[in-house]
Amino acid sequence: MDDLEIPEGLRLSAQQRKEGWVQNPPKAAPARLASPKKTEKPKREDKTEMVLAMLKGEGATVDALCKATDWLPHTLRARLSAISKPKKAGGLGIKIERTRVDGVTSYRSL
Repeated sequence: MDDLEIPEGLRLSAQQRKEGWVQNPPKAAPARLASPKKTEKPKREDKTEMVLAMLKGEGATVDALCKATDWLPHTLRARLSAISKPKKAGGLGIKIERTRVDGVTSYRSL
């Protein structure tokens, strides 16, 4: 292999590179500030209990359920599906009725 043409000012011996490292150590990473404590989010079970309470009686709309649980509609539908599964399959075995009036979907437990 041919030697690369390195300008004289950039040619350093191993000892010179080592000395340069000691004289100019890398800068330390900035200290991180302690992050403020986040408020604890309700656990999944707590949100499920909230959904079940809202489904009793007249039931609730998808918007109301999503707002209360801070879930997206597809997450809400998935959780409702899991709730309505038979107990043998790992669900709660609760019957849920879906109604749609004027384009607004509502759910209620039976």
